[in-house]
Amino acid sequence: CRVILNLVESAETGIAEDRRSPRGLIRLSLPLTFGLKKVTPLLLEFTERYPEVSLQLDYTDRRVHLIEEGIDLSIRITLRLAPSDVARKIGEIEMRTIASPQYLARHGRPEHPSELLQHECLAYTSTGDAQTWQYVAADAPLNVPIRDRISANNGEALVAAAVQGLGITYQPDFIVEDQLKTGQVEEILASFQIPKLGIYAMLPSNRQVPHRVRVLMDFLAEHLVETK
Repeated sequence: CRVILNLVESAETGIAEDRRSPRGLIRLSLPLTFGLKKVTPLLLEFTERYPEVSLQLDYTDRRVHLIEEGIDLSIRITLRLAPSDVARKIGEIEMRTIASPQYLARHGRPEHPSELLQHECLAYTSTGDAQTWQYVAADAPLNVPIRDRISANNGEALVAAAVQGLGITYQPDFIVEDQLKTGQVEEILASFQIPKLGIYAMLPSNRQVPHRVRVLMDFLAEHLVETK
């Protein structure tokens, strides 16, 4: 029933919306930390600019099912998409490998990613699978296995563990920027490039994109570049 209602809504409003200022409800799913830190301020600005648009926000790091859950737009951060995904790339995120000065003083500073297997690592994961961190060495991909002392599905928790000197972690720059500025952690292995993560606007595959959603995607794509 939800799928049918979404199709009816799109058919009734899509053409008319193109002829006026965006209006109506947008159901938006956001990754928790990135959504709170980087996207929410932009959404508040968006709603001020377009007062006839309403937002229903869901902050979660799980992969949502857009059609089944009635989501109009989902922001996802990932290295690669599935072939069936309908998405628009709206930005990129850099990764950092970081550790506290206390940890490095006790355990030494790795000079090559291959040395990470001898260190305590703090890994982002939503499963219990073995972890690898990705780098580029000599212009070739380098997948490095790590031994995770602590794993979690929340990057802020892992950065807090790194600040306490419990290990090395590999996180997006928006999560570690404050701790790097204050010197609570240091970047390591900076001479080794890390593949950037893409920020994608994910769309349901079963309907045309409403005008209000296209306007929001354009707004986020423009302003996420400015926030870097």
